[in-house]
Amino acid sequence: MSRIIAWTLLLTLAAPSLADDKKLDAEARAKAVAPFIDEQTIAVGHADLTRVDLDAIIAKLTEYVKGSEPALAEAKKELGDWLGAWTKVGVRDLYVVVSLADIPGQSPFLVIPLEGDGDGKVIGEAMNRSKHFEHFKFEKIGSALVGGSQKTMARLKALKPDNRPELAKAFKAAGDTAIQAILIPTNENRKVVEEIMPKLPQELGGGPISVITRGFLWAAVGVDLSPKASLRVTVQSQDAASAQKLRDLTAKFLFLQGEEGPHNQKARDFLPGFDKLVEQLTPKVQEDRLVVTLDEKDLAATLKPIVAKIEDTREDRNLTNNFKQIGLAMHNTMIPTGTFPPWPILTKPTSRS
Repeated sequence: MSRIIAWTLLLTLAAPSLADDKKLDAEARAKAVAPFIDEQTIAVGHADLTRVDLDAIIAKLTEYVKGSEPALAEAKKELGDWLGAWTKVGVRDLYVVVSLADIPGQSPFLVIPLEGDGDGKVIGEAMNRSKHFEHFKFEKIGSALVGGSQKTMARLKALKPDNRPELAKAFKAAGDTAIQAILIPTNENRKVVEEIMPKLPQELGGGPISVITRGFLWAAVGVDLSPKASLRVTVQSQDAASAQKLRDLTAKFLFLQGEEGPHNQKARDFLPGFDKLVEQLTPKVQEDRLVVTLDEKDLAATLKPIVAKIEDTREDRNLTNNFKQIGLAMHNTMIPTGTFPPWPILTKPTSRS
């Protein structure tokens, strides 16, 4: 089931979405979740559930992952019930917030902005009935319905929000898309990383860690579903020089993944079109930002061979496991009898007159 959900997240990129006249308001998106953002917040995700066309996603998955129709039918039912229940009770915008204050042991929490003066009671009851959120508690805090563990909810009620102006800038960079993911580390996070790992290991490109900690202020990922699929990743650096250093490190890291290493198979041997993939994923420098953009054609060319290779690897693994089971069964038979099972005697059938 987890494999199907993973493909769903990846291949949503190739599915069309429902038409939407709502224009991007990055400030409004940031404002909706701002009361729950503090100095320990490191990531924010947003999804407009009304813009997800599940039928189109499943159809595309069927095209990409051959022979997976039964599993996809199960996934469609489960995800369809989940999305349908949310949209039926008025859920449109969903935010997922990750805070270091909840790590380890606690899940990210959910923020659902409420329209008008609604108290969110109906939505909360629907959430509490869902097996997906059996460990969550939903309550109205301010003008939003918030869901999380009891410990997280207690923390949020006493939270003093921190002004994070980079959040609105990141939402703007992600664009008017159905799905956005924002990574917003703080200066304190950077200091901790520099103290723990002052230098990067050679497997990650080597050199001082400051190339990342000082060259990476925030990152925004935007997934556009309509009229054509595209993926845009934007990384904000301190300045143009920092952006160029981070770009060079990224290019070096991607190149090294295709080289023979002591602990890993060459990615170039595993992934079809590896060199083309590296070219597509190497970011371009635009002033003080790094940008990676993939259109629908790029996404299809990139994802299809990767999915096919993973499916082939999974089948090979299943075949190997079957042979192991046969060998184990023969060994278990030999223990009490002292001999392996007799080979079957095959004879030609005789014709009856």
